[in-house]
Amino acid sequence: NQSFFEMLGEYILDGFNVSVIVGAMLIGYIAIIALINGLVSGGFSLASGGAIKWDFQNLIGFVFAPFAFLAGVTWNDAVQSGSV
Repeated sequence: NQSFFEMLGEYILDGFNVSVIVGAMLIGYIAIIALINGLVSGGFSLASGGAIKWDFQNLIGFVFAPFAFLAGVTWNDAVQSGSV
């Protein structure tokens, strides 16, 4: 049988642990996207001699643009809203 304050402290610590885990996952996700952006951008730059300035986010934007358009986004903004 726990007192109210013991239970409250336990839930606060659990919430803190969850927030630390979510923060670490967010940092990892952003780092992976930056890594893929660099690799894709470098690949396009090497293949085209620096003429093409595309990255992973632009490619994903073009892939998901039709879905963004179907969701009600205007076609002019669909590529930007479809990107990561």
